[in-house]
Amino acid sequence: MTFYPLLKTGTIYVVAALLFFGLPNFTNAQSGGYDGKSQYQPFKPDAAPFVVADSLWNVDSLGNHRAIVRVKDPSRNAVLVSLPWRRPDRHPETKRIVVIENRTGRKVRNIHVFKLTNEEGIFAFEPVPGSKNYAVYYLPYKFREKWNDARYGKPWNDYLDTTIYTLMDQKWLAEVKSNRNKLPIAHVERFESRTEFDFFTPMGLIATQLEEMHLKDSHPEKSFILFPEDRAFPIRLPDQLPWRWTTHGSSDSFTGYASRNEYYTWQIGIWAPFEQLNNIKVRFSDFIGKSAIIKKDDITCFNQEGINWDGKPVRFQINLKKEGVQALWCGIQIPENAAPGKYTGTATVSADGMPAQTIQVNIHVDNNLLPDRGDNDLWRHSRLRWLNSTIGIDDLPVTPYQPMVITGRQIEATGKQVQVGDNGLIERITINNKQVLAKPIAFYIVADGKTIPIRSKNAKVEKISDGLIRWSAPAEQNGIRLMCNASMEYDGYIRYNIKVASDKPVSIQDIQFTTNYTNAASPYFMGCGYDGGLTPGEYRWDWKGPWD
Repeated sequence: MTFYPLLKTGTIYVVAALLFFGLPNFTNAQSGGYDGKSQYQPFKPDAAPFVVADSLWNVDSLGNHRAIVRVKDPSRNAVLVSLPWRRPDRHPETKRIVVIENRTGRKVRNIHVFKLTNEEGIFAFEPVPGSKNYAVYYLPYKFREKWNDARYGKPWNDYLDTTIYTLMDQKWLAEVKSNRNKLPIAHVERFESRTEFDFFTPMGLIATQLEEMHLKDSHPEKSFILFPEDRAFPIRLPDQLPWRWTTHGSSDSFTGYASRNEYYTWQIGIWAPFEQLNNIKVRFSDFIGKSAIIKKDDITCFNQEGINWDGKPVRFQINLKKEGVQALWCGIQIPENAAPGKYTGTATVSADGMPAQTIQVNIHVDNNLLPDRGDNDLWRHSRLRWLNSTIGIDDLPVTPYQPMVITGRQIEATGKQVQVGDNGLIERITINNKQVLAKPIAFYIVADGKTIPIRSKNAKVEKISDGLIRWSAPAEQNGIRLMCNASMEYDGYIRYNIKVASDKPVSIQDIQFTTNYTNAASPYFMGCGYDGGLTPGEYRWDWKGPWD
């Protein structure tokens, strides 16, 4: 494959990245009764349970959520359905309801909606004679299968609208409206989500207004209400109260279960039912065990503080609008040599002008040792500490990368060899004994009708550190000065800066950068104006600026 980006003039930046990652083997581990499967278990907020379906269906024009409904007498002209779905989406009244007869997969034509809110949907439909079982899909959308079917602009919505309701049989509709109170009630057996990924979970379904009112009335003395929550049930809803909290209630204590060497995380949920909260802060105490102490310096709230991209400490101000929900993710490093047992500390939450509230936190540490701090189990959320990592900020290689080695103008970096040519451009790239380039990289200038290649014999390669090597190659031809500066990091990332200049006016028609790849390099290609896909035999791209 040959690649020709064509540039007019100026400074050229060419970036190549060769990164290789090993994917861990993710598992679910038990911890104090909760694990990675806990949030996906069936639950029953009202009469019908919410479950993950035991088989898949085609999502196109149906969506990921449905209610399984049974009609006692399908010979009736219409039946009434009441779905207490507790859905969190905005403007549910604008989204279509699709009813499918299960035996044949046939769509029911006649549907009339009486009520459609976030809490519930009430509607009537005309059963298929002889068929008792139906699926009601209540978040149907257009499924976009491929990149060229994607929606990149307005209306920012793929949900099916309700215009189809205007096609209902008008005689049937009139009868339904006039006989609403006489319609037989269909039985809702269960709500199903297509996969665990789609499942709302107890944290994704909303509390009803009545349930919210009851919680407010239960805590009239508090300016805000705290809900300590296990990491196995991530807080999902920023604008609504989750159903789970209406059953578990607010609490001033939390109990978690951890192992030695684990980075243990948990949540503190804040609900502001009465007024906006400003400058929310969390303050921790030491966690004291029977024979050991975990210092408060080893505890953090990721929403409040952390390490910035440049390795410097950073703090964030947390404000919460009225009736909003804020998740405060907290983390504590359990020492590798921690004595098993209970460690007790406190987390105090405050906001400007509000009385502070304190939660007692009890963490039971078992005798198991987690060599990876819990990172292999995604549900533990131990990887949150990566947000504060300083790994890679300096020029030193990190595990498992080895120190870089220079032999002449050949650079070796953990399974990768790069040969730099006399002119500073790359002549050869070898990765795991496979050649990437079919020919050396070439750079040409077309000036005054002549093609001028970079010719330099002064390429200088130097090792800055074990993880960074730089090289440069100056050249001057036909009154045009070129300066090639490049660097390579220990993970294979290469960056080029080629500067073209002249002390006097020069007519430059083209600047060309050409690469030729072997078939073993990659079956796929994207970038530089190419949308992505299988590697083409040849690709040319004209850079139209900006340039300096």
